[in-house]
Amino acid sequence: MEDRNVFHLGIARSALLALAIASHAAHAGVYTYHHENVLGTYLELSVKADSDAAAVEAEARVLAEIDRLAGILSRHDGESEFRRWQARGGFATAVSTDLLAVLRACDDWRARTGGAFDPAAGALTNLWDAAARVARTPSREEIADARDQMAAGRWRLDPVSGRAAPGLEGAATLDGLAKGYIIDRACEAALAGGAASGVLVNIGGDLRAAGTLQTEAAIANPFDTGEGAPPIGRAALLDGAMATSGGYHRFMEIAGRRYSHIVDPRTGMPAERVASATVIAPSAADADALATALNVLSPEEGTALVERVDGAASLVIGMDGSVTRSAGWRGPAPDRVRLAANGPAAAPAVDTWGARFSLNVDFELANPETDGRYRRPYVGIWVCDHEGFPVRTLLLWRQKGGLRWLSSLREWCRDDQIRAFVDETDLIETVSRSTRPPGKYNVSWDGLDDAGKPVPFGTYTLYIEASREHGTHQVMRAEIELGPEAFTKELDGNVEINGARIDYGPRGAGK
Repeated sequence: MEDRNVFHLGIARSALLALAIASHAAHAGVYTYHHENVLGTYLELSVKADSDAAAVEAEARVLAEIDRLAGILSRHDGESEFRRWQARGGFATAVSTDLLAVLRACDDWRARTGGAFDPAAGALTNLWDAAARVARTPSREEIADARDQMAAGRWRLDPVSGRAAPGLEGAATLDGLAKGYIIDRACEAALAGGAASGVLVNIGGDLRAAGTLQTEAAIANPFDTGEGAPPIGRAALLDGAMATSGGYHRFMEIAGRRYSHIVDPRTGMPAERVASATVIAPSAADADALATALNVLSPEEGTALVERVDGAASLVIGMDGSVTRSAGWRGPAPDRVRLAANGPAAAPAVDTWGARFSLNVDFELANPETDGRYRRPYVGIWVCDHEGFPVRTLLLWRQKGGLRWLSSLREWCRDDQIRAFVDETDLIETVSRSTRPPGKYNVSWDGLDDAGKPVPFGTYTLYIEASREHGTHQVMRAEIELGPEAFTKELDGNVEINGARIDYGPRGAGK
């Protein structure tokens, strides 16, 4: 399933740019920062700079630009410019350059996608959210009413004067494009001060690499969503953007059935043909809008759309596991994607559990400071056997590209064999995936050790260790018996981890 070959966008780069990258690489380092609760999800920021101080300056510029634009474009903040503008009724007023740019881009993509991307679909999303809260699906009449609200919710623009008239308050949203726009502007802000020569901004799985920082982004498998799960592929980005959209992290559940949070503006029904759509484009705003539209269109329609957009490429995973890639998507891709990590498996090997059972760990990071964003702690999750020998590292969050501060995870580092493992393995990588809520994560164990060999039934100890800079050090331990009986175990939380839940059971019965 996993393809280690790198996909390439195929955009030619000048020899001058290549020379500049090679020259600067000899002096610059890459500094990585992680924040939770940024635009309702997480932020991964990598900065290529000559010093810690320069990288911190670039980080501050990025965070300030995100905050500034959130104050303009957010639909959740009642004091944002967008919300205050919507509340003015149908009167045309002057709006900021940034808000006008996003409104114009939304109109442009609505026309280019034939209505598959439509910011006025917020009226439909509101309807489905309200119906899901009372465990029912909307009626045909309610959907028809919401579609009428869509028409009333569309704004009117005068790009010459910079004035805009809002439609029905609350019927439209900028969510399908605003995050990409913010990513683009944040990259510009990081490079504008001269402190950084390259930057990667990844907000919730939508990302852009700009300047001299080249990155390799993994593409998440929509049917295996845990941290560290094998990706379906990777793509190299240099001064380009990638966005992935799908309903596998954010969805509605009604009467035991999952519905995507992405609603088809043309029918009023949740999208159901596409599990995941990944788009590479010159800008994050364009990639964001295209990825949303490709969840609504059929794989064939979406691919044809992408092939009409300069510099764009796409990889679409159908709900049946089928793979459709555009002509511009260079490099191999899987012919099909296995539908679920917990699906039917072959007969188990002797004295092993991984072929018949799966183990999943859900955990939630605590927010020890404020209701706003916060730095993610270092976290390690691993398993030892009954003799205390480390068997498998499931997750390791540290500063990307090195072992700096890793010793703060004291329990994880106590064994020389674990150190040898991490010296040769990178468990941290940039991942393009559908947006997920902040702080909530999942890891799974497939029954293999770090060498890829199956482990037997028996008694194991699961460790969850967290260490926060200028914070505390916490360790959670749970002895688990992996045998023929399923179980669920809840672990009490601490200052750094709100709590964790272990689910062990037959494949196909869990996540």
